[in-house]
Amino acid sequence: MTIAVPLTHVLLAMIAAFFLPKGVKNATLEWEGYTQNVTRIELKDAVCVDLEHEGKATHYTFQGSKVSLWEMTDGMRGSKEKATGEYNLKEDFGIADPAALTGDDVVLTSKEKKDKSVMMHLEKTEHSIKVTEKEGDSPAVFGYTDKKFPEAKFQWK
Repeated sequence: MTIAVPLTHVLLAMIAAFFLPKGVKNATLEWEGYTQNVTRIELKDAVCVDLEHEGKATHYTFQGSKVSLWEMTDGMRGSKEKATGEYNLKEDFGIADPAALTGDDVVLTSKEKKDKSVMMHLEKTEHSIKVTEKEGDSPAVFGYTDKKFPEAKFQWK
């Protein structure tokens, strides 16, 4: 079974994977009126992030610009099935090496319209990261019709 998630979810998982401070394994994400639990684990050659809300988790694995994900879904006849998917940050956002991202601004380019981009701003404090759209065309990059990326906030202890 194949799963697809909105590119906004891929972006938020990427931020958790590459912008949460080293050693932070558990955090929360407040976004679009709900709170998700965020678990982050660094492996030798990958970073894994789980975004969980109300008992349902999506598991992301980042290896360079390649992203694989899976979640358990309700299958036919009431059984649980593992659904999987793949993304490529270079193709989807123009990011070849997410581990090399630094600073407070991340520029994402549109997969379909290469002349369109959006600059995301990360406001970092000791125990949080707020993600907002700074400028650009987020509907073209993320493929939705909303006018602007909804503010997101990661927090940890």
